[in-house]
Parts: sequence; C-alpha cells; structure tokens
Amino acid sequence: MKLSATNFQKPLLKVLLDLSDGVDGIAIKGTETYAPVMAIMGITDINAHGMNDSSGQPMVAKWIQWANSNLKKANLTTNAGRGEWALTPKGVKKALKYSQKAAGASTVTDPSTAPTVMDLAPVSPQVAPVLGYHTDPYIVSLGIAQTSCFGSYTDHKTASCSNCPLATECRNMMYTDFTQLAAAMSMPAPVVPAPTPVASTPAAPAAPATKPGGKDFSNFDFSAADIIVSRSTTVCERCGEPIGVADRCRWVGSIDGYNDGGLFHIECSGGE
Repeated sequence: MKLSATNFQKPLLKVLLDLSDGVDGIAIKGTETYAPVMAIMGITDINAHGMNDSSGQPMVAKWIQWANSNLKKANLTTNAGRGEWALTPKGVKKALKYSQKAAGASTVTDPSTAPTVMDLAPVSPQVAPVLGYHTDPYIVSLGIAQTSCFGSYTDHKTASCSNCPLATECRNMMYTDFTQLAAAMSMPAPVVPAPTPVASTPAAPAAPATKPGGKDFSNFDFSAADIIVSRSTTVCERCGEPIGVADRCRWVGSIDGYNDGGLFHIECSGGE
C-alpha cells in the first residue's frame, strides 16, 4: 500500500489523546509521537520508506508532520510551542470517536475471527500493571472508551459499576481523592492542652492518638467499614499521620450521618 500523510492522521490523533490523557491544550513534542504512531501503523523502522529529498528527514517523520498540518487545518490540533502539538477540544472528541470505533467496530461475520482489544492495540513492552492499571496508554484509552461513566462520580451502586472490572480500583481512588479534598478544605481547630494527670497510676494501653483538634473516634464501631488499598498519598483522620500509596487502610463514609468520615490506618481503626 502506498502511504501518504492521510494514513497517519487517525493514528496521530489517537497518540495525542494518549499522551495528553485526553485533555485539550496539553503540549506534546511532535517527535514523541513518532514511535507510538509507527507502532499503530506497524512500521518498525523510521527509515523504511526512504528519505525526503528536500529536508533529508525520513519520509515517515514527514508524513506524521504533514498529518498534523492537515489536522491543524481541520481545527483538530494546534501548535503549542516550537515543535509541540496539542489537541483542540474538537480534536479530543474526534480522537475519542476514533478510539471507540477501533474498539467496537468489526466488519467480519464470524465472531471467532473478530478483532479483540489486544488485536487492535500496538505491541508494547510495557505489559506489567501498576496498582491494577495497565501501563500502555493506547490500551488505557480503549478501556476509557468502553467505560460508560467515563470517570464521572458515582456511588458505585449502579448496574454499570457492578459489571465494571475497574470498580474496586475506581472506588479506592475516589475515596482517597475525597479524603485529600476534605483535608485541603478543612480549617485546623485550636489545640487544647491535655490535663495534667492527678495521680501517677499505671496507665492502660492507650488507643491511637486523635490528631490535634480532630474528632474522638474512641467509641466508634469500625467493624462494618471497608478495608481498601490507598491509591494515592493521604492522611489518617484519627492520628493525622500519612497513609502511603498501596497501604491497606479503612474507609469510613460517615460517622454520625454527615460526610465527616475518611481514611484511617488499620491500627487506628481497631485492627484487622
């Protein structure tokens, strides 16, 4: 098949969508798109189609550059700096549409020969998942295209959530995001000095300390609260100390009917 810049337009849109995480206006170096575009096109050597006589650059690089020029004329991309390209809002929508077609469309009638997501994805050495998510940006974009909620807030009680393979990871990330937001918006309460002990009697084993100005959780029953894996760094609502990425912790949605819960260390919430 004789190639031209037109053949590279859809792959370039998909790659720009991946590299920008689907956000318009994010500057991407044009040279960074070459390898993933070639992977989608099945081109293993950038010099495989010869050199451009006027510039001395590989024809593959020139086709990708010309493809961006065509996309820019259609208001799908824009120049974001010297040698940098970015998707426009219209370009993001068009790229998502192409990804959905690539993931769902098939012209064959025999289901056994229909292309799968892995058939449509480029070969990539990045196959090890990190915290439950695939690391290949193209495969991630296909997953996003097939996710009905598309990242919108949900209480995870809908039918689409119950059938979603990312429901657990999504819930865990949302819980940590809520906790960080609450911590950023809350005002610190004044610290009240602890009373001086009257008698020096042997003290019973102390429960984990409540963070200064925080709520007293000593009588709260944590037994029904979810134990999750934190997907980002946050803080314990009881002691105020950090909860790290991938740490097991306990999520409490509400203590007394209001949105005053959060994440707690396992040891700060009664242990396992």
